[in-house]
Amino acid sequence: DSYEGFKKTLEFVISELNVDLLVCYRYSVLPGSVFWKQKEKYKMKHEATPPYLLLSSDTFSEHDMNKAECLAYYIQLIYRVFRSLKKYIDKKIPGNRVLIYEKIADMFFSEYGDFLKPKLVYDNGFAEDIKKVRDRKNASVRRAMLSKARELADRFVD
Repeated sequence: DSYEGFKKTLEFVISELNVDLLVCYRYSVLPGSVFWKQKEKYKMKHEATPPYLLLSSDTFSEHDMNKAECLAYYIQLIYRVFRSLKKYIDKKIPGNRVLIYEKIADMFFSEYGDFLKPKLVYDNGFAEDIKKVRDRKNASVRRAMLSKARELADRFVD
């Protein structure tokens, strides 16, 4: 796959399947699997220890892999915490929603990356991040994030 291919898959899942929950996982190059046996062919680099997460391949650079993980993290955060934003985007924007989510993810990362560092969603830290955003003491940050994300989404409404 590639970053662009990943985004196309996300677009299909988000726009065509219209799912209410989305979870993305980084591929594991498991010993004995077909890709394990062909990892040199595809120039796959992976972690040396379990779960052998893919770091890069001939079509998916490490930079793009991290970018995809960041996008997936923030989309999943929106789906779990900022439900009103997801519903707004679903209602107002018929297609190319991943582009909007990508812009929002970039903004969240640049402005709130210290508050919420992207991580694998199956890492315990993701559940902690959800609690952190929902915590009443962080209500002003949550409102600011939602407001800025809504402003970005409004730019895509016809």
